[in-house]
Amino acid sequence: MERSAPFIGLPVVWMKRHEKQINVWTESFLQTRGIVEKTSAEPKSDFSAGQVSQMKVNVESRHYTIGAWAALYAGTRDKTGEFGIHLGRKLKTFSSWNTEVYGEGIIELRDWDPEGRFGLRWSPLGDVWIGGEWSSKDSMWWGRINIEPRMHKPYAWLRWRQDGEYNAAIGYKATEYISFELHYDTRDEDSLGLRMIGNL
Repeated sequence: MERSAPFIGLPVVWMKRHEKQINVWTESFLQTRGIVEKTSAEPKSDFSAGQVSQMKVNVESRHYTIGAWAALYAGTRDKTGEFGIHLGRKLKTFSSWNTEVYGEGIIELRDWDPEGRFGLRWSPLGDVWIGGEWSSKDSMWWGRINIEPRMHKPYAWLRWRQDGEYNAAIGYKATEYISFELHYDTRDEDSLGLRMIGNL
């Protein structure tokens, strides 16, 4: 905020005309900051001019991914809720595809039975990811394909187990932190249900 002080009081019309340059300037400045420089992170700036201008900045690591979520289920007696965490390491491959090796830990609130997942996935096109993972809950391999959630856009994912069981969902990311899914799992007695996810 201190470094963006020179933009205060400038005409809104001029600021709108130079939004791209302001984004480039902000990203270049952030790349010199300690935490961004040390972690080889990639900053993305989104400036929107107005009487009260807004500057949104996201900083993503080029090497690591971390995420956590909490989910609540409705319409099914087989699940109530869960907590999960995702830790990943991005890999450089010979192709231009993004590749990630990851681990996930999930705890269901109904029986507090933990599940560990270890997998590899790659992105051949945009937000589409394809991969496979091993689950400690059933000691089986799962195939996995998903479209990454984006703000105010629908998304979907599908996981299928080596014995033919599968679960899938069609979802919508309502806010930066909240998503809603129509969820289906062949392993459950009540296969179809709703799920609300809070991304932490």
